[in-house]
Parts: sequence; C-alpha cells; structure tokens
Amino acid sequence: MSIKRKIIIAIYYIIILFASILLWGRIEYSLFPNNINDMFFSILYAISFSLIGFSIVIFFYKRFDWAKRNVEQYQNDFKNFKLLNHLAIIILPSIEEIFFRGLIFSYFGFWISVVLFVLPHVIFFKKEAISTFITVSLWGIIFNILLLITSSLLAPIICHILVVYYRISFVNNQHKKRQKIDL
Repeated sequence: MSIKRKIIIAIYYIIILFASILLWGRIEYSLFPNNINDMFFSILYAISFSLIGFSIVIFFYKRFDWAKRNVEQYQNDFKNFKLLNHLAIIILPSIEEIFFRGLIFSYFGFWISVVLFVLPHVIFFKKEAISTFITVSLWGIIFNILLLITSSLLAPIICHILVVYYRISFVNNQHKKRQKIDL
C-alpha cells in the first residue's frame, strides 16, 4: 500500500471521527441498549449476523473469481501491518458505525447510509471495485438491519468488529496456505 493511499485513508478516518464527535448529540440511536437483557440480545444478534454474513462471503470466495481477487487485494494491502490490523479490528469499525449508522442513517435513512458506506471502500479498493461493492453493500445492509432490530449502535459495532476480525484471520490463513504450497 502506497504512502499516498495510507494518508488518504488516515484523513478519511480523521474526518468521520471528528464529524461523529461534533455531531454526537444529534445521533438518534444510543450507543448501548437500555437494559442488560437488550444488551445480551444485541451481542447475540451481532455474533449471529456476522457468522451468517461471513458464511455468505466464504460461499462467494469458493465459487467466484471476483471474490478471490477481492480477498487477495485485501491481503496484499494489509498483510504486513500488524498495528493497522489491531487498529482496524476495534477502532476503525467503531468509528465507521458511529458515523454511518449513527449519523448518516439517522439523517438520510437506510439506503443512503449503505451507499455512502460503500463509496469509500470502493475508492480504497478500486482494483476490485465490483467485488468490493457487492460485499460491502451486503455488510452495510446487515449493519443497518442490526441497528433497526436493536435500536442501538452496539450490535452493528460488534458485528463490524467481528467481520473485520474474521476477514483478517481468513486472509492470514489463505496467505499461510499459499506459503506452504510455495515451499
């Protein structure tokens, strides 16, 4: 990944972080559910939706070349960035969910938040724009559904963190398999 691309990604996250902080009081949805029972179900929904959604991604990966190319591009961009992987697993999905589900969804609705969520991902992964569009659209829809079901940002945040974790684990596993074959 080039320095220019890293700087653009950093600026993107700084902008959405500051927008989220500045507009925090205008978010319609709370960060946490109202009670412990709702919190339990938010976490359960997040885990369930992340597993179902990632199963769909694996299905695509095993059957379609475009999905394999998408995973390979992700692998090439992030395989050597240990610190970025740790940041990406927790902080970046949280920032995105607060911004896209908390702010954009609150003001512009379901489909606009999906489209605006997809755009930066397609720009960052432009070599595989079509496959990125398909997979990120699927996740944007899932995250929005979780928000509607739970009325809390906790479920989409946990689901997004799990998805990024699964993806990085999957990419690292595919990379290790490829290294064994090359030996």
